[in-house]
This record gives sequence, C-alpha cells and structure tokens, in this order.
Amino acid sequence: MRLIDKEGRLFGKLNVVDFFIIALLIVVIPGFLGMYKILGKRPTWVPSQWVRVKAVTFTIPEIADLLKPGDISYDRFGNTQARLLSVSERDSDYANDLKSAVKSTSMTEYEHRMGLILELELLCTKSAENEPFYYMRVPIFASLDEPHEFSSKKYSVKFYVLDIKP
Repeated sequence: MRLIDKEGRLFGKLNVVDFFIIALLIVVIPGFLGMYKILGKRPTWVPSQWVRVKAVTFTIPEIADLLKPGDISYDRFGNTQARLLSVSERDSDYANDLKSAVKSTSMTEYEHRMGLILELELLCTKSAENEPFYYMRVPIFASLDEPHEFSSKKYSVKFYVLDIKP
C-alpha cells in the first residue's frame, strides 16, 4: 500500500492538505492556550503604605536652607513618593560621628557638609509579612550602608535611614 495514492489521499482515506491543516490545528491551539496561561495573567498588585523613617543627610548649607517641612518628593511619573515631615540640625559631634560611620569611597565629599536629621514619610511596598519595606523598588533598612534619594522640585538630597516606624 502506498502512502499517498493518485488522488492525493493519505493512506487512501484522508487528503494530504486536510491532514496538514488538522496537524497544524493540533499544534497551534494548545500553543495559543499555553501562551495565554503564561502571558495572559494580570500583574500582581502589591499594596503600598506610608512608613515613617528617621534619616540623616549630609548637605551643603545652601541646600540645607531649602529643606522645609511639607516638601514632597515625586517619582518620574509625577506621583508622590515621600513627604518631609521635619528637619533638625544636630550638633557637629553627632554629625561627625555619623560621617565617620558612612562607608563611602568618596569620604572627602562629606567633609565640609552639615549633618541634618530628617523625619520622612515614605510610600513603601511590602509583599509579605517577613519582607522588608521597599522604597522606590529598593529595600530600606536602618543602616548607613545604602543611601536613598529625596527629590523635590527644588533640590535632591541623599539620605541614610536611621530608624523605621511602620
């Protein structure tokens, strides 16, 4: 028995073109369903909440004069990311202790800057109970290792988190 007869039928029962169409449907339909299961899901929504932090920043006096309670930090889309609640100057000994604790390769950058204690309210996300808070997609910890940024329409300062109050 021949595979394709004179009339173009496969095994004498099914047309070759029909066979390829059926085979294509058997492969394509499950492929589309699989792609829908992978790509058709809605993104997970992680709720955000306001978190109060106590932070320190080292800045030049001209920028320190611009820092006012009520200033708002915006993300690149114009959404509110943080609010400045209070600004207080510390004595130079406290600021010098914090300057020496900052693990930065450019330590000379901080030599002539004044230390300010900020109280901020940050819009953070937290995906699980035991996870840290995330501010602008970066985890926040009370440490002097990783600086974060507060950018208003007038200025931008980097700050280090000292204390987190959820």
